[in-house]
Amino acid sequence: MNKYVGRLISWNSFCLDKNILFSEGYICFDNEQISFSFLNSNDIFSFYEFDYDKEVLGHDIYLLLDNKRFEIDINFICLDKTFDDLYFYNENDLGAIYKKEYTTFKIWLPLASKINVLIDDNRYEMKRLDKGVFSCVVSKDLDGASYLYEVFINNKIITITDPYGFSAISNHKKSAVVDLSKLNEIDDYDSLLPNIKPIE
Repeated sequence: MNKYVGRLISWNSFCLDKNILFSEGYICFDNEQISFSFLNSNDIFSFYEFDYDKEVLGHDIYLLLDNKRFEIDINFICLDKTFDDLYFYNENDLGAIYKKEYTTFKIWLPLASKINVLIDDNRYEMKRLDKGVFSCVVSKDLDGASYLYEVFINNKIITITDPYGFSAISNHKKSAVVDLSKLNEIDDYDSLLPNIKPIE
């Protein structure tokens, strides 16, 4: 994979390493090619603007320069002053919400272009919703099941545990689905703690 040669810095502009020379170029959202125009430059970067009438995030974003693909870093879009207005999410429904008949998985990751839930040997594709939230419903009893998220983000594929998860297996290698109603059935939480003798 090529290193990043530029940065997405706003919803309609990016900067490119000044040493990158080309005769024809496009910024691409998945396979849709969008023309761009030169704005100005400094000692390090050249700046360009483009016109894209759809949501910028949620795509595989890259540059096509003289028919060669170059990666562009999208992390800097978070510094745009409108990012929080567009993607702030304050609902209390993230994580793995368990019901006996199904479990709803929700995660907030605005920069991701695609996310899958990995459960055992199964892969479930999540749907991108408003505010950069991804959601998926798995229709089976998953109480106690372990899972991971496969995240396509910034031209990379990473596997992560659930930052909004309620439980995890040992060493937090995977998140775990838990039936929270069972917690109401426990009368003495101290009895669940291991009996560890002090070191003499």
